[in-house]
Amino acid sequence: MLLVGQYRHLLREISWELPGGGAGPDEDPRAAAQRELREEGGYRAGRFDLLTRFFPSKRVSRRGGLLLRGLGSDAGRPARDDDEFIERRVVPLADAVRMAVEGEITESVSKVTLLQYLAGRNHRG
Repeated sequence: MLLVGQYRHLLREISWELPGGGAGPDEDPRAAAQRELREEGGYRAGRFDLLTRFFPSKRVSRRGGLLLRGLGSDAGRPARDDDEFIERRVVPLADAVRMAVEGEITESVSKVTLLQYLAGRNHRG
């Protein structure tokens, strides 16, 4: 699993997360995922599979999101903005899950993604 550590000003600390971000109004979600994966992690996925659709908070926003899994990734150099300072780590799935359970990963979308991925794996056998 690729994790990226970014300084989050609101938290005043490094936040370990799965790469992610938003899509523009007319942007294909898979194209946005590819862009974010390249910008934050320096990888390019051969394909993306849909894990699930979700709503971070229906009480606050009608905007939902898609959780995609990138497969067949090739490593390269991250294409970051000049003001972005991101550390990346590739860890086994078990380590990423442990980090989420123990509170090292606190970002909600990353936690939901890991849960959805595990549930799908366990459901398929």
